[in-house]
Amino acid sequence: MKKIIALVVIGLTLFVGCSSNDATYYIGLNAEIVEINTQTNGFMVRPLDADGILGEEYYVDLGSDEINYMYVDNHTGEIEILSCYDFILGDEITLDIDDVIHHQAIPTRVQLTTQRR
Repeated sequence: MKKIIALVVIGLTLFVGCSSNDATYYIGLNAEIVEINTQTNGFMVRPLDADGILGEEYYVDLGSDEINYMYVDNHTGEIEILSCYDFILGDEITLDIDDVIHHQAIPTRVQLTTQRR
């Protein structure tokens, strides 16, 4: 019995000790662009996934220079580097979200999944 209690205490200590990072990461969130705001440099998006982790619609803040924008041609496999200005209303995208601050998603990657060619 003492061994079980000791294992539980060690397990909880490791769990609590390893979870000190408050950052939240979401990888591969699928969404559709429903609004483009050039004044605030961001998108309003509607999630395409059934679970909708961030709600029915949410704002994606594109103000960071650290965001990677890309397009992968599904037929050729070619990767093209994009900018935030290459996206249009109705585009389907995949997002890697580094953080969510005041209901605004801060992405590290925005990938255009709508096939353009």
